[in-house]
Amino acid sequence: MNSLEAKFILEACRSVRLDESDPKIVDALQVMESDPELAQWFAASQEYDRAVIAKLKAVPVPEDLAERIRAGRALGHPSPRRGSKGRWLALAALAIVLATLAVLLIPRARPGDIATFRHDMEEFMDRGWDRTFDLSDPEFAKVKLWLESRNSALRIKLPAALATSPTLGCKNLDWHGNTATLICFLPKDAGTVVHILMVNRKALTDAPGEQPQLARLTRWNSAIWTSGDKVYLALTKAEPNRLTDCL
Repeated sequence: MNSLEAKFILEACRSVRLDESDPKIVDALQVMESDPELAQWFAASQEYDRAVIAKLKAVPVPEDLAERIRAGRALGHPSPRRGSKGRWLALAALAIVLATLAVLLIPRARPGDIATFRHDMEEFMDRGWDRTFDLSDPEFAKVKLWLESRNSALRIKLPAALATSPTLGCKNLDWHGNTATLICFLPKDAGTVVHILMVNRKALTDAPGEQPQLARLTRWNSAIWTSGDKVYLALTKAEPNRLTDCL
């Protein structure tokens, strides 16, 4: 299990129900022991949960809340003003409980920086990806249409050299609670696959400019740039000059 997979599992763990008997959680915790950044993220996430729970416990809930709710359902006619007020208070308390549970259960989107995005995407490509696609198609136009039809906010803008190249397919993945999208291209100028991973620019605290920034990662050559409201990261085994020809 790598750090990205461990983060995905730990994202679902709340401070009040960390089941250390679950083998997957145990493995994720072991990965965290050797990853200071993951440990820091998890500690902050757990602290946030505890703060929300403390706020929830501070909200007074009437002892007869359940009886009031049941009584409200049973009545088929308007109640006296006092009873109506009681039901509204009960419903308000219930709404607070449900809203808090939503905060606890829905993954929270958190921004990261370029270095973290590069690292996590490299880890995903090397260890986290099972080499399957949400959609496999050789035509970028069909891949683009498929992705954008499922996310009205997604507007993909890629250089012509990539947009006119054959594709292998696409896949959506989670990054810090944000949706990242992978599209794999086979551009002629590169001589090998160029993987494009995109995320909303708001997901990065230091989104790059429009001019691609080249960098050699541990196992990949990369380029990262912003176009519109998206940040694009290219990962490939091709030489830097061939990658540049695609951009």
